[in-house]
Amino acid sequence: MRIAENTNLLKLSLVSFFLELYFISPVVVLFFMQRGLTLFQVLLLEAAQVCVTLLLNVPLGIAADRYGRKRIIFSGSLIYTLAYYLMMIAYSFAGFLASFLIFGIGMAFLSSTMESLIYEDLKMKGVEGAMKRAMGHFGFFTILASVISPPVGSWIARDMKPETFNLLILFSLISTVIAAVITLTVKEVPVMRGVHENPFRIMRYGLRLLRRDRSLLRIVLLNIFTNPFYVIIMYLFQPYFIASGNRVASFGVIFSIAFSCAALSQRYAWKVEQVLGVRTAGFLMTFMPGAIYTAMALVSHRIASPVLFVLLWLFMGLREPLFSQYINMHIQSGIRTAMLSFISFLATLYLIAARIFIGSITDRGHGLSFVIMGALIMGSSLIFRIRRAGPKRMTGLSY
Repeated sequence: MRIAENTNLLKLSLVSFFLELYFISPVVVLFFMQRGLTLFQVLLLEAAQVCVTLLLNVPLGIAADRYGRKRIIFSGSLIYTLAYYLMMIAYSFAGFLASFLIFGIGMAFLSSTMESLIYEDLKMKGVEGAMKRAMGHFGFFTILASVISPPVGSWIARDMKPETFNLLILFSLISTVIAAVITLTVKEVPVMRGVHENPFRIMRYGLRLLRRDRSLLRIVLLNIFTNPFYVIIMYLFQPYFIASGNRVASFGVIFSIAFSCAALSQRYAWKVEQVLGVRTAGFLMTFMPGAIYTAMALVSHRIASPVLFVLLWLFMGLREPLFSQYINMHIQSGIRTAMLSFISFLATLYLIAARIFIGSITDRGHGLSFVIMGALIMGSSLIFRIRRAGPKRMTGLSY
């Protein structure tokens, strides 16, 4: 079966596309500052959002496995709609906190659920080995939204008028409604009854699985500690570009080019791995973002800075399809979403600490933040580098 002929994959890709149309992204820091927030406060909001996602990830993963993933995705889309509305009317830290907390709940509904549904759909058709290609296709559509929305956002908000910011948020709100409508047309993969457990049993099982399957443990640790700090760079790149002499009107174009490269690298990540092999591809997608962050700390130039930013997203685009394949092949079907949510839970613990720490030093300059992020990523890439991606046969392990 050709990937392009999988209607469920296409529909879920469109859902993700509309959910990721974040039109205010290229000027979001300027929007927050216009409404009285500091950059540190913004990163605190992000940390609060992640905390909510952390608490709800595993329970909602279990709910998706038990009651159906389609329902969870639909609910998450509607929750995003409410979060955008609250953001539009917020004029204080407390108001934005409410919006970010709602976003966190929505992220918990959506985190791992679409990935799980895609893998189970492929497995039901007997082609689960195509997961890398499927996630590349899915990721291409997801990032395509970030190619289209930044130029639109930076052009509309070029005069920095308050009403234009609200218009951009309204566009995103409408997009989430469209995503919810598309979700209704997705075909649910039958859930497996009798394998669902409470969050604590799932977490205990997950820890035992990671302890017994050292290959999976290494992949998970590599995935967590080489996280390229997507959210942090989204807030730091704007002051970085201003310091480099780039105009606000150019942010959308730079963003669009960066995400175009990320979309292409995600779409063809499976080919990169096929040509270079698992170890080399794994090294490039984990080590290179750290090296580029280090270079960004040293370089502040009107042309060189955007080039480094584009290269950063090019290498980051390889991660999602390859890690998705490597991790999913170790997990059994009945609790797939719950286990993916548990792994996301572990990653979120790390990101909460990282965001608070990096956020606390941003006022000293983005250069120091880039150095720290680069060092963390490169060091972890060398320590936890991939040796094998395939699962070991496990015996005597139950949940």
